[in-house]
Amino acid sequence: MLRPYFGVVTGELIGFAAVVLLNPSYVRNLKANDNIPVPEWRIPIAIAGGVSFAAGLFWLGWTSKASIHWIVPTLSGLLTGFGVFTIFLQLLNYIVDAYLMFAASAIAANTFMRSLFGCIFPLFALYMFDGIGIDWTMTLLGCVAAILVPLPILFYIYGPKLRQKSKFAPGLDLKHKAKKDAEAQQ
Repeated sequence: MLRPYFGVVTGELIGFAAVVLLNPSYVRNLKANDNIPVPEWRIPIAIAGGVSFAAGLFWLGWTSKASIHWIVPTLSGLLTGFGVFTIFLQLLNYIVDAYLMFAASAIAANTFMRSLFGCIFPLFALYMFDGIGIDWTMTLLGCVAAILVPLPILFYIYGPKLRQKSKFAPGLDLKHKAKKDAEAQQ
């Protein structure tokens, strides 16, 4: 049955449309900043995606019952798909903007960690779904996703300070801002 994927695919298409519609704003900001990217410009849509993803997991868990029509849990995929697409794409873009010449290594490290979780999760997922049921398992996963929602917010707020301390993030935007600030004071 492919019906449950309709919601997720449609949600990802909505996420794609949102990213495409927000891209001209990013390009304007980039031109105004002398074509020097500021990685934190990528994060606001990822914050919305995080909230959407968590909400989609809760929705799926509490509507996946035989007594509820199949379209209701399928529609939860709209939120989940939107969240997956916007979180994944924009945070990969954040990594590229933050690490520039080291981006390939940073993305490889990110891929390794993501793959590690993807490898470990199936070892206990079936037992979890069988043991506590779909509703409580999805509630648990929704809670984990909800706990992680503040992470992009923290990166949005503290990202420049963290990148400034990194020896692998060149921080061209930070140097450019410091140069502009120095010119403005003269």
